[in-house]
Amino acid sequence: MDLFSSLTGSDVAQSTQNEPLDYFKKALELQKHLLEFEQVDIPVEHHFAPGNYARECFLPAGSVVIGKVHRHAHVNVISKGKVTVATSEGIRDYEAPITFISEPGTKRALIVHEDTVWTTVHPTDTQDLALIESDVIVPESEVEAFILSLNQEKIA
Repeated sequence: MDLFSSLTGSDVAQSTQNEPLDYFKKALELQKHLLEFEQVDIPVEHHFAPGNYARECFLPAGSVVIGKVHRHAHVNVISKGKVTVATSEGIRDYEAPITFISEPGTKRALIVHEDTVWTTVHPTDTQDLALIESDVIVPESEVEAFILSLNQEKIA
């Protein structure tokens, strides 16, 4: 878990109001560092049903993946594989099959132990991937303000 030690150090664990923001900043540093290495191709399949979009990703064993920040809660399905995941909540192992809900503002760092199929499901009435991404994903330049606004909502 040395890869995640910078993300989950005691300074982050002891933080309260700024915990997700502190974690995000550290995850972004890790992301920038990982960009110095050869990037892995992550094949994606797009599935549409009335009112829903599912994004199915194949994550190869041995890879490290940093996810984007999502605006809304959404369903996650790991239908194959095993991963270790770091978030602002800590480190957790997931093994297929498992389904869970991601909360808004979550940014994940993953170590992929076995070839993994990870699907996220988002409500939408469009099949335009650019529109879906703009609705679902928080641009990195807006993440700090977005996470601070989520924290304010929790405090209020």
